[in-house]
Amino acid sequence: GYVASNIGTGAAGARRYGLYLSADAALDAGDALVGQWSTSTPLPAGGTEIVPAQTVTIAAGTAPGTYRLFL
Repeated sequence: GYVASNIGTGAAGARRYGLYLSADAALDAGDALVGQWSTSTPLPAGGTEIVPAQTVTIAAGTAPGTYRLFL
């Protein structure tokens, strides 16, 4: 899984986490969404939660190489 933190000053309500595959060190519009998870459990300011492990699918045409995953 992953640890997600609310670094804001207010509680977070319903939210969706996206897991993106990137060929470089920057998350941008060209990166592919490979997984997502939603929750409606409130997350207080300064709080953290564990995002459960997710199964992701990498597109068959993805070139071999080094990639990063962004949450």
